[in-house]
Order: sequence, then C-alpha cells, then structure tokens
Amino acid sequence: MTLITRFIALLSSLAAQVAGLAALVCLALVGAGVVARYFFHAAQSWIDESATWLVIIMVLLAMPEAQRLNANIGVDALVTKFSRSGQRLLAVFSAVSVAVVGGLMLWAGIETVSFSQMIGVKANTLAWVPMWWIHIFLPIGGTLLLLVALVQLAEAVSPKWQPPVADDPIHGTRSHE
Repeated sequence: MTLITRFIALLSSLAAQVAGLAALVCLALVGAGVVARYFFHAAQSWIDESATWLVIIMVLLAMPEAQRLNANIGVDALVTKFSRSGQRLLAVFSAVSVAVVGGLMLWAGIETVSFSQMIGVKANTLAWVPMWWIHIFLPIGGTLLLLVALVQLAEAVSPKWQPPVADDPIHGTRSHE
C-alpha cells in the first residue's frame, strides 16, 4: 500500500468516525425530542431539523469508507461468475462510475456552498446557523469518494490486481454480506 493510498484510507476512516459520532448525537437528540414531546408536551422543532442534518452528514461521510471497504451493496454472486478479465473490467467500470459520482458531488457541493454563502441562507429553526455549514459536507464527502474511487481504479488496472475471493464457493458471497 502506497503512502497516498494509506493517507486516503486514513482520511476515509476519520470521516467514518465523524459519521459515527454524528449518529450518536442524532440518537441522543431524537431521544431527547421524544421525551420533550411526549412527557413534557414541549416539541422542539430544531431537533427535527438538526437530526436531518446529522443523517445527511452521516451518509456523506460514511459513504467513502463503505466504498473503500467494498461494504456497499454489490452483486458478488454475479461478479464471481465472470472470468478474471471480466471481473477486472467490472472493477474498472465500478471505480470509474463511483469516481464520476464523487466528482459530481464535489462540483455540485462547491456550487451549493457558494450559492448558500452568496444569498445568506440560514436554517429554518436555528436562524443563527448558516446552511453552508451543512452544505459543506457535500463537497467533502464527494472529494473523499472521488479519492477512494481513484485508488480503486489504480488498483484495478495494476498488474497486481486480484479478483474478489468468494467465501462461499457455491453461492459466491463474501463474509460481510
């Protein structure tokens, strides 16, 4: 593993840890919102908006790590039916497709953040929060996803590339499924 690959893996892992923290904060906020609403009859609308932001942050920051670990949804039973060269082509196609999505997320994220800053969009229930603070996670997640996909593309075209190994030779599935 090269230094660049390790660095991208570290960034991806750190982003996933931040996503995990966002999940815990989201759980605590939603729990507090339920208690406030049903026990004290005092609904807190800012909790719903904040929980929505946290779910978006979780997805955008966990997605690159899921891609890096090949823990995303895939049809491994089908992929393992292809020849080695077919599997390599699928790996290249997959990496290029993910890189395109990451690049689009980066571009759209930059545009969204710039627009939010330009017109001064604020949150609905927490008027002191500029929305670009939330929107910034779109280009961050897109950049990380793009970097992970580029590493996977480099690995797929490398002469050292190995096809995925199925744990279950009958069904062609890997143990994480």
